[in-house]
Amino acid sequence: MSEKSISRAADLSFMEGLSPAEIGRQLGMSADSAKRRVQRAAELMTQKEKSMQGEHEMTAAEFNPHRPLPLDVGASVLVTGPENSVLMVLVNYGDNKWHLPGGARARDEAPHQTATRRALRETGIRRDVRDVLAVDYRTAGAAPDKGEGLHIVYDGGTLTDDEVSGLKLPERVRGAHEAIGLIPPDQLSEHCSPRIAHRVTQALDARTRKLVLPMLTNGQPA
Repeated sequence: MSEKSISRAADLSFMEGLSPAEIGRQLGMSADSAKRRVQRAAELMTQKEKSMQGEHEMTAAEFNPHRPLPLDVGASVLVTGPENSVLMVLVNYGDNKWHLPGGARARDEAPHQTATRRALRETGIRRDVRDVLAVDYRTAGAAPDKGEGLHIVYDGGTLTDDEVSGLKLPERVRGAHEAIGLIPPDQLSEHCSPRIAHRVTQALDARTRKLVLPMLTNGQPA
């Protein structure tokens, strides 16, 4: 079990939010092997934290900063192009379908910061988002490998002509992503899973009807 494989598996789990099966497909190994590497990464991180803390007994809140949260939280950005087409990325993991740019949040990261960070990473386009278009609750049964979760869709506005003409999948995500493109709203069901198609459709409808919610952090505007 090399340090490189442990580090790569940890990045895919903690930062990309992938399941062991998805990590295994990307790294060319079984889901069990991927899971053992993620567990080893968590053990190494815990050991490092304990050595830094001395004899201090860590609380649950102080434990591994990448420890999975009881309620998984993700965020994405809805950005539209010509004729209300939707900016999306085609992933090489999970359902291997088109998704809004976004993903799982990091510890102590506000959801709108997650949306901004992931959209920039996956599209090369920066959007400092604030307005919420949809909040999608995922039941534990809908994704047994991930459990319960909330996914927040933010309004990223529209692409400029220059952004449309320069649309290109960033090199850094080519392993996990296959393509970037603009999907017409009437073709969402063809290119996305039913859950994502419904999510994006509801977000588009909320924007059309100007039904947006402000994002707050500790009761104050984010």
